[in-house]
Amino acid sequence: MKRRDLLKNMGFLTTSVAVFGLPGCGGSSNDPAPAPAPSGDPLSRPGTTGSHKFPQGVMSADPKPDSIILWTRVVMAAADDVAQVGSGEANIAVTLEISASTDFTTLLIPAIALSAQAAHDNSLRHKLTGLNPATTYFYRFKAGTGVSRIGRFKTAPAAAASPAELNFAFVSCQDWSVNHWVGLNALMQQDIDFLVHLGDYIYEAAGDSYQSESPESSHTKLMLPSQTLKPGSTTAHVATTLEDYRYLYKRYRTDSRLQELHARCAIIAIWDDHEFSDDCWQNNETYDNGSVTLVNGVLPVSNEQLGAPSTSAATDTRQTTRRRAANRAWFEFMPADVPDLDESVASNFATVKIYRDLQFGTLAHFVMTDERLYRADHVLPEATPNPASGQPLGSIGARYFVPEPTFLQVQGGKMMAALQAGADAANAAGNTPVENYLKGILGKLQMDPSGSTLTAAEAGTLYDDGLALVSVMGKTQRDWWKTKMATSPSTWKFWGNEVSLLRMALNLNALPAIVAQANALAAAGSSTLKNLLNTYLVNADQWDGYAAERTALTGFLKGAGVKNVVAITGDIHAFYAGEVPANYGAYTEGDSALVDLVTAGISSSSFWSYLAGVVGSFEDEVKAVLEARKADPLGYVNTLETSTNPFRALRPLVYSSGNMLLYQGVRTEVVKQLTTLLPTGSLDVGTPAGQIAFATLSPKQQNDINRFAFEEYLKRATAAGYTPVNTLNETLAGNMGQTLQAMAAAAGLTIPNPYTGGAGAPPVQNPWIKYVQTSTQGFATVKVTPTQVVTKFHHTMPMVVSGGTRTPPKTEEVVTLVKTVTVNKDSTALTVS
Repeated sequence: MKRRDLLKNMGFLTTSVAVFGLPGCGGSSNDPAPAPAPSGDPLSRPGTTGSHKFPQGVMSADPKPDSIILWTRVVMAAADDVAQVGSGEANIAVTLEISASTDFTTLLIPAIALSAQAAHDNSLRHKLTGLNPATTYFYRFKAGTGVSRIGRFKTAPAAAASPAELNFAFVSCQDWSVNHWVGLNALMQQDIDFLVHLGDYIYEAAGDSYQSESPESSHTKLMLPSQTLKPGSTTAHVATTLEDYRYLYKRYRTDSRLQELHARCAIIAIWDDHEFSDDCWQNNETYDNGSVTLVNGVLPVSNEQLGAPSTSAATDTRQTTRRRAANRAWFEFMPADVPDLDESVASNFATVKIYRDLQFGTLAHFVMTDERLYRADHVLPEATPNPASGQPLGSIGARYFVPEPTFLQVQGGKMMAALQAGADAANAAGNTPVENYLKGILGKLQMDPSGSTLTAAEAGTLYDDGLALVSVMGKTQRDWWKTKMATSPSTWKFWGNEVSLLRMALNLNALPAIVAQANALAAAGSSTLKNLLNTYLVNADQWDGYAAERTALTGFLKGAGVKNVVAITGDIHAFYAGEVPANYGAYTEGDSALVDLVTAGISSSSFWSYLAGVVGSFEDEVKAVLEARKADPLGYVNTLETSTNPFRALRPLVYSSGNMLLYQGVRTEVVKQLTTLLPTGSLDVGTPAGQIAFATLSPKQQNDINRFAFEEYLKRATAAGYTPVNTLNETLAGNMGQTLQAMAAAAGLTIPNPYTGGAGAPPVQNPWIKYVQTSTQGFATVKVTPTQVVTKFHHTMPMVVSGGTRTPPKTEEVVTLVKTVTVNKDSTALTVS
């Protein structure tokens, strides 16, 4: 059989079969004499530019026992590294070489002739089959006299093999425009078989508000070809065209560290939101709030989800053309063993499939899911009217800090609406038994929304057919996931899961001192704090916002007796390790459905920094008062006491600082002193009673006292005192208030726990979370054996600031902390060390 007969064209992907034993050599008779091999690690060396060059390096992906996907991009030597190739330009002939050694003096098979097509921006993806299992191969591409850098991959063990161990890393969230990528150097030093990338490989935005932490100097400003401004912004640009998305992949992959990482091992990648648009669902962006219809006058469903016209073109979040551009760029630039891109169905993306599974003998099975393309809108759409103001909720209230009682009510309503739609369809089809069955379930739910009266079969229907409007995965993928989990022959099932499964809730009603203060202030006419008393879902863009489907999946695992499931997760820009029970209300340590291991971002702004922005910056507020003081030294208003930010009261739950505590102490002292001669007598505003009494003073008296307090504060404040101290970690999963007490003790003060009013801390809010660090970057490495999964969270340091200059840290110093999380076979208990 001739070599060319083994090559098949599959659109984005070509494929060929490796036939070992055929003669092969390292070059043709037309090649120039080889230069002496340079010293150093061959995998660290860039390619050789001749008539052509390979500016984005090489990649291998989805290692199976007998196959691999290989990728590169080639252009003429004089071409710009990231410019899009003109559609009319000629394709470029490329050859692929496979060797057992980095010198390529002997090829394992004859060189394979390929073509880099201008239609795909000269990128190519090639599937090589017929390989041997558990074998290391080296590869490179040639075009004219140009030679790519050398790549290496290791095939998976045979399906029936029982390897003693498997080593891999998992990463996510590598924003070009934030921080640095020195952590990739540290990752390259790890001994891993392959790399799992859980999405946000690129960020569609440049100059957005969440990208305020400037990057290392080698990451120059991104210049998206379309220069499309983000809605509502005059500075941030977002990718909207195929050329934009291609540009991002190309620019990101010009980084030599990312190139070398890909050269060293294969990747298994899935997308998350930023490959298309921040917090997206299906083809919808969330920069705008969209529009909403109150079904039956009460149930908020976005017009986009209903498939109905939006209230105006300006509020329509559907961006099908943009979504298709993002999909195509991913298929061109992210190698994966998936079906060719099929967008033949114009109305949805049901035919686009990147979810898949890979088996590594009887030891490990990777089930990679797509949690963006089929997901429903957020349960509370952003356009839902805020009951207090009548204005759209926006991101706060719909995706972040979502009141759980409201969420559960709407989620239940949408599940009932899905069953009603099924009953209506059965009626239209004349299927009376199905119609009556579904109506029977609806009748029970109307009497008891908790579902406690449903039979097991009825509950199964509710948590399957009832998920249509509240699903992340969609029914087809969910059924596929269940099948893979239930039939897996491997000991460990790793779920490549983009967004965290861990419940992250904040119950303010469980904080006695806060409740007492809110009630006292409300009695005096100030209801701001009392209105905040609720249980909040911190992030409803992750599985907390799709809790019913999470319950369906975890219940399936427990009911089917599927054990040793480990979710590996990214997205949230923080490290977490915890258990995912079938029922969070009945959590028992060590007896959950699975565990969730979450990696921080490689470079992205941390989750803590996002929430710190929500509650506001104390230092910025002080600067605003200073500006007012400059304009009117004698009559300025101390706006530290008049903030309009509704979440300002929650600031101590996210961070504190020496100056924050100092200001509170100084103001308490000043108020006590200056109210001594007033009819109220000396007031202690450190207590609810004192706050109530202070509010009875005239506005002028309050302003004068607060202004004097600010003047006294300025005499004692220090520049270092504005450095924030993270309290979010303990708010989510620790002893709340202990950091504030420790900070006070360091200043020579003894204070009660601010959340209980006594010496002790309140109960841990989310006891299933065993480790959390919300203010960091980094990556995770995993060692898998038949009896254990040992994960190491590698925390990396941010940019080094010296004399106002930000520089990246040195490779040998970048990892500042390694936390080890161990999971033993047949248990979900976690050991953290």
